[in-house]
Amino acid sequence: MNTESGPLRAGRERKTEETPRLSRPHAESQIFVGSLDKNLLQTVKVHAVPWGSSTYIDIRVFEHTADDAEHPTTAGIRLDSTLIPDLLGLLERAREYVRTKVVIVQVGGDGHA
Repeated sequence: MNTESGPLRAGRERKTEETPRLSRPHAESQIFVGSLDKNLLQTVKVHAVPWGSSTYIDIRVFEHTADDAEHPTTAGIRLDSTLIPDLLGLLERAREYVRTKVVIVQVGGDGHA
């Protein structure tokens, strides 16, 4: 461990002058794609995020506050946009699983199954 500049995470190389580090994308550079309400207090938002020579897709949960503001949470995922077809395939498999495997129990008028 190098105590002068801090420890490295496993599998990470320290950036040098030869390997410049990309700065994080600014919120202004994110392109809003759409959103859906997760529940009364949270919204899922999708953004396209240009970063360096790539574009990423950010899917993140935002919380609504009492003053009508929204704040991003740590719940979310950012993927290279080239992975969108793979992600859509996984979501389709999950939807098919839920559609075919989940048994809906119909409740009678007295509240019992």
